[in-house]
Amino acid sequence: MRGAAVVKNPMFVWGALVLLMVIVAAAILAFSFYDNDQNGSTQPPDSFSAWQGTHFGLTEETETKIKQDYLSFDVSREPYSTAEDVVLYNYYGTYGGCVAATMGYGYYSYSTMITHENIDGITISYPNSNKILVWNDGNFCHLQEAYDNSLLTKDDIIRISEIWPLFWSEEKQIRQNYVDTFIRQYVPEATADGVWIELNYGRYYNPTHVTVVLMMWHEEEGTTCAIREVYLGNVKFIYSNGYSITAWNDGYFYGLQDAYDQNFLTMEDIINISKLHKASYSYLYDG
Repeated sequence: MRGAAVVKNPMFVWGALVLLMVIVAAAILAFSFYDNDQNGSTQPPDSFSAWQGTHFGLTEETETKIKQDYLSFDVSREPYSTAEDVVLYNYYGTYGGCVAATMGYGYYSYSTMITHENIDGITISYPNSNKILVWNDGNFCHLQEAYDNSLLTKDDIIRISEIWPLFWSEEKQIRQNYVDTFIRQYVPEATADGVWIELNYGRYYNPTHVTVVLMMWHEEEGTTCAIREVYLGNVKFIYSNGYSITAWNDGYFYGLQDAYDQNFLTMEDIINISKLHKASYSYLYDG
């Protein structure tokens, strides 16, 4: 009977195993390069895309340019200030290449005082002395100047005025409600300071309720970069990330569909919100 073959040279076995391992590793590496070449070198991350800035609708490159240009505009800055000290607090949309935003420095606090700005019959009230600015082609100006020089139309001013009016006392409550509702169950130590209100789509009134409509998120949340289309009836909303517009009413959050179903928002409100959204994210609707 023929027995099992016996290898008398163990070094030959080790050599063969090493050679086999090298061949397998090379094959895996080659396949990896091929797969990356076919599908892109990296998979889409579950976070902001490389081009996305801290405010949806603005690229990182644009934000960096805006902050650098702000140094030349605001001559009251400290001598040692750099673009890294500049904060783009709130973004109110891009209108024909003009970016409306509130700007400042991280080390500077603005006096708390109610101020008003009236542009062609449209009044915007501020809770402090930091007013909305308009950036266009490297230069800053105030809303009135932008309107006088035809950089913004009256419709643009109306949209900005509808996005703006969210006073601090209400905003503070909304931020805290957002953390308590969506974040604390996953990140117990999360605070309201980590909440970003991306855009304020305004306040909507009915006989028994006041509803605030917002795009917001928390720094502890991840998101995707996928383009999504969402319909409410025949009204289309396009999103470039995992977040959606939300409605806040008396301490609770609702999707637009739920807010509409519960009569917090009318169809006319939904249409107005969609117009504001399209104006702020016009690049999503251009295709």
